[in-house]
Amino acid sequence: DQKVMRTSLVPGMLKAVAKNHSRRNNDLLLFEKASVYLPTGEDLPQEDTCLGVIATGHSTENWLGSGEEYDFFYIKGLWEALAAKFGVKWSVKAVKDIPYLHPGRAAEVFADGEKIGFIGEIHPLVAEAYDFNNKATVMQINLDKMFAHIQTLPVYESLTKFPASTRDMAITVKKDIAVGDIEDVIRAEGGQYLTDVYLFDVYEGVQIGKDNKSLAYSMTFLCKDRTITDDEVNAAFQNILDNLESKFDAK
Repeated sequence: DQKVMRTSLVPGMLKAVAKNHSRRNNDLLLFEKASVYLPTGEDLPQEDTCLGVIATGHSTENWLGSGEEYDFFYIKGLWEALAAKFGVKWSVKAVKDIPYLHPGRAAEVFADGEKIGFIGEIHPLVAEAYDFNNKATVMQINLDKMFAHIQTLPVYESLTKFPASTRDMAITVKKDIAVGDIEDVIRAEGGQYLTDVYLFDVYEGVQIGKDNKSLAYSMTFLCKDRTITDDEVNAAFQNILDNLESKFDAK
């Protein structure tokens, strides 16, 4: 199975997980930076440098509480942090046609409209083929493509002396509406003072209907040269709600 150059980092990372699981190392967060080779029809393939991440189990427990599960949203958070460091404008779109990923728990990653990778939960049948039964989530990002979309390198910015204002919001939407699409609307309609959007709870249950899900967000508003007013925050918050209701029938 090593006779050709690899077109993906995923199989190698799955082997690493399987090897660790066989030694009872079940809480794993692994990464690899390496080349993949894609056929071009010419004598030489296209060589791209990619970042691969795979995780299964939980983070380490400590005095603050039990370990956090390494799930889709944890890995998506790693990508968000990486993109933020380099000012990459990104989005994610749900995808169902990657056969080794779980349908409904996979997304493609875009930078300024160009597909640069994917995030998803490994399909249970694939995990079984690699002799482990735990849920595993994987990410692969084409770094060559990502670097082309870097807007700004990290620059020091002094902390503002003015306080931020936060608002929490819980909405109910249909299950088939992607979280990424909702976040895109929040960021687009939140105005110039919206600095952070954080999804802190997802709930599904009979109380809200079998076809619905509840999403809870925390939003931070901040003006760097003065104290932001309640009227400004309330207006931005209401604009977000109005657009979520009109575009997704959110309640």
